[in-house]
Amino acid sequence: MTKDDMIAFNRRITESNPTQLICVFFDMYFAYEKDALTALEQGQQEEYIYATRHCSQVVEHLRSVLDFNYEISKELFSLYTFVEERLAKAMYLRKPKEFAEAAKVMQSLQEAFEKVAQGDGRKPLMENTQQVTVGLTYGRNQLNESVAKDIGTRGYWA
Repeated sequence: MTKDDMIAFNRRITESNPTQLICVFFDMYFAYEKDALTALEQGQQEEYIYATRHCSQVVEHLRSVLDFNYEISKELFSLYTFVEERLAKAMYLRKPKEFAEAAKVMQSLQEAFEKVAQGDGRKPLMENTQQVTVGLTYGRNQLNESVAKDIGTRGYWA
């Protein structure tokens, strides 16, 4: 994952409500999966292990935030455990087949969460974040971003 990708994910996280945040995690998973498969094709073992571990960490986070007061959480727990097992197997076998099995589950879950997120009108989890405006300004064929200057009331109050 490039630095620009990380910045984009950071921005999305700051602008997301709880359901949208789950969707961001799925996007992060697939970005790391792509990195892992590319590294595997190119024979870059360290990068492959790094990206695969990050995939696993994303899934572990999704599993750790489940609220077991809801019945569906038990099903999601089982699915996330299955995905983690496939990732562990992919780590030591170094075969894309294991990623394909995990991806099938993760894609189905991602589609479901994206449908739920469309109907979720809650406010973003983070308030008082930096305002970013994106548009075609001063550049005829390029997209420019403008970041509002920090205001004194941003951040934590002591």
